[in-house]
Amino acid sequence: MASSLMKAAAAAVLFSSPALAGLGKPTLFSDGLSPHVDSVFWEHLTPTQSTYDRWDWGWIPETCLNHANDNNVSPYDMEIYNVHYTDCGSAFVFCRHNAANLGIVDMIDLFGRLPIHERQYITNVIAVPGGGSAYETSAIVVFQGPVGTPSVFQHEVGHAVDSYHNDVGSSETDLFKNAINADSCVPDDYANSSNAEDYTQNSVLALYEIVNPGGLDPIGNWRCLENQKNAVSQLQGDAMIPGGQCDFRWADAAIVSMGPATGNGKRAVGAKPSPGLVAGAPGVKELPFEHKSKVTQYKNLHFNEAQSANAPKFAVERRKVAFRDRNMADQEPKRKAVMEEEASRKKTKGPDVSEDDENGIFEGISKKSLENADRIRGIQRDLDELASRVYAIEQANAGKHKNVAVVRLKGRHSMRLEAERKAAAAAKAHPDPAPNKARSLLEAMDDDKPRSLLQGMDDDTAMLKIIRDQQEAFFQEVLARLPPAVCYKSRYCYFKPLLTLQAMDDNTAMLKIIRDQQEAFFQEVLARLPPATKSAGK
Repeated sequence: MASSLMKAAAAAVLFSSPALAGLGKPTLFSDGLSPHVDSVFWEHLTPTQSTYDRWDWGWIPETCLNHANDNNVSPYDMEIYNVHYTDCGSAFVFCRHNAANLGIVDMIDLFGRLPIHERQYITNVIAVPGGGSAYETSAIVVFQGPVGTPSVFQHEVGHAVDSYHNDVGSSETDLFKNAINADSCVPDDYANSSNAEDYTQNSVLALYEIVNPGGLDPIGNWRCLENQKNAVSQLQGDAMIPGGQCDFRWADAAIVSMGPATGNGKRAVGAKPSPGLVAGAPGVKELPFEHKSKVTQYKNLHFNEAQSANAPKFAVERRKVAFRDRNMADQEPKRKAVMEEEASRKKTKGPDVSEDDENGIFEGISKKSLENADRIRGIQRDLDELASRVYAIEQANAGKHKNVAVVRLKGRHSMRLEAERKAAAAAKAHPDPAPNKARSLLEAMDDDKPRSLLQGMDDDTAMLKIIRDQQEAFFQEVLARLPPAVCYKSRYCYFKPLLTLQAMDDNTAMLKIIRDQQEAFFQEVLARLPPATKSAGK
């Protein structure tokens, strides 16, 4: 693999002239795409909720090791993270050099803004120091320096979608080549360098059209590349619709030592992790072939400090299970007293619970926790579908009527009846729900159809609270049932029950995050409903 210096030098040559001549087309934007698209992306590509945890030092995916060496940085300085997004059941592995311009939360935030059916084509997200460039190779995206904008992430991830979404590279199909020939321009100078770069720059515009309420028209005279944009939408548009859950993942790379210095004893080395995604497992595929894309040098990027400051609200670091170390170190006298009490109890009351009984208890706990997690994922899928329906209403009726919700929902009685049924069920299960600001605002509206749609969302919020309260009660019940002796004599104390309870704790925290996020979504929908909603049909 060529070094990053060679790649950067090649890219510098490409940018030495004002317009690249590979395709020989005039350009729509001479200053690149970012100044024209990123403000809309920052506003309308919302982050996906996530949690993340850091690997112990000493181990690294082999792919990340190779790219660290390619970029002339030390593998010993790489930080490795598992990132768990709510729209995919398996973690993405992020690798970040400790001097990279992009922080881990920024990486998680920007990657999570892209649609999951594009993100699922990526195995590793890597950030290293650099001057402002990025590249993609074999489903791995590498960001070199200060390139933290949605358009950059879309371009690089777009190379993987181009290569793997269809049986052959989409940018080399006759459909796209004919589209280039039929059009009179390309998006920008860099798009002129090759079919692949033109394709991915058009993918940026195609995503803009999907998420921007006004489509592409506000951006300028884009019709000069309409055939290219339409070809991209035809070839991968299904992967660019926000919402849903991942359909598959590529297998994880082998995990290797960072290098011989991990054995010198100067720094503690953690236990070797196992790959989370193994080829042949359900939903896990082997990468069919390898490929490389050019290093792109970015200029005139449109950053958003306010959005970056909000990123920690969506990327939450997982708390590690450290109960054993804290209890054993800080409460040694109490531990000894409990051990003595347990020994005395055995003399008078017989033996403690058998190991087989313990296995049964903890298997039941694990099963209940998994059931709760499945319910949470189901609710999240319902919320994603509901958000997509609201978005579809806006898109289908943009510019046709002042009250797009009324136009779209006219005659949709089944939706209203379903929402009312859910409201009745929620009221029966939880007769005195907490007051909801969205509901009180909706009481003033005469049009019952948009209200029914939002009422259904409100009911889901109430249900989230009920599930969260139930899980919290279950958590406390499990804690109360654990006998003191188990925490000091049984091998399950330090591993199986505490890890199970930690997973439940994570799910409870995630429910609160989802509920808060949905409340914010309510307010956004209310803000978008025009005043005409208050007078039905007018």
